[in-house]
Amino acid sequence: MPVPLLPTMVGACTLSNVYAGLGFTWVKNITMCIAAIILIAYTMKIIFYGKTVLKEYSNTVPASLYAGFTMIMMILGSVIFDFNAVIGKTLWLVAIALHAVHILVFTYRNVLKGVNMDTFVPSWFVTYNGIMVSTVIGGIMNEPLICKIIVYYGIGVFVLIIPFMIY
Repeated sequence: MPVPLLPTMVGACTLSNVYAGLGFTWVKNITMCIAAIILIAYTMKIIFYGKTVLKEYSNTVPASLYAGFTMIMMILGSVIFDFNAVIGKTLWLVAIALHAVHILVFTYRNVLKGVNMDTFVPSWFVTYNGIMVSTVIGGIMNEPLICKIIVYYGIGVFVLIIPFMIY
């Protein structure tokens, strides 16, 4: 399974929410089922093909796209919340924690050890701003402090990165 499938599925889930708002709830249901299957498949990939994942993660662009894994977890957490609040919120919180760890590891490997301008591409926003997905769907989680901190972080990091990205 190619790594770009993860953020692509995040986009599909977001679009399915728009269709659900237009009355096509079946689109959202199908998309969320596919997202769950992809999340399970990627979890299996991480467990059974760890060397492949580490090899992909050693390349900056695929590593930045792996953030889509936690973003899908956040979205599915909000869907599951409607059926079971404890499981949904737990999945959401675990996804936020994993995404934060990913940001730290990605920053260490690709910023603190030296920025390579050839791999400094817009996919970095998936890593650094992707955590804000938790605030988009997190209203039902009733955690305003967590959401506020994440929004301020996201705006700050965007303002910090965008001038360099434009350059």
